[in-house]
Amino acid sequence: MRVNKYLINIVLLTLSGVIYSANVYSQNTAATADKDKTEVISIRGQKPLGFYREEMVDLKFEFYDLLNAVNTKAEFKIKCEKKSTVETRVKETVCEPQYVIDMRAKLNQQKSQASEFTGAAITQISDKELNKQLQSWHDKADQEKLRLMTTNPKLKAHFLKLIKSEENYKRLHVATYGSMSNYYKEEEQHQESSNP
Repeated sequence: MRVNKYLINIVLLTLSGVIYSANVYSQNTAATADKDKTEVISIRGQKPLGFYREEMVDLKFEFYDLLNAVNTKAEFKIKCEKKSTVETRVKETVCEPQYVIDMRAKLNQQKSQASEFTGAAITQISDKELNKQLQSWHDKADQEKLRLMTTNPKLKAHFLKLIKSEENYKRLHVATYGSMSNYYKEEEQHQESSNP
């Protein structure tokens, strides 16, 4: 009788093992069959245009900080400050070299004194008028930047990174907005010059 119990237990264990194996095998074949029937959906992501603009602006501020650190001439130091434009309270960060700030103040003072003498309304000098007065200063500033970049490889590398970022942003802006982009004509001319 004991032998019969052992034989029955062995048979039952073997039978349950076989049933379990068959169950696992059928589940695996069903899973592979489902995988073959599974619909594959691929999604391609893209960074938003604002990401590239923010990257470009950050690189510009970093470049100005680096330029100010190596520059010893006070008139060529870049100063950034938040200013609100006409008819808005939203402030925008504006960066200008010290010589531009000084010349604007000087010309506005002269214009103010002239208007007091003539009795005309006091107005600010326009950017167009200011740039006429500053052309030689802009040339000197460009020469100074070039001199600093040739003597400082870190500044030069950062400048090249900034230029690449600006070109990338402009290209993507044109790709997104087409002829409505502010950079459309500039990018079109760039394409024409690179493909003779």
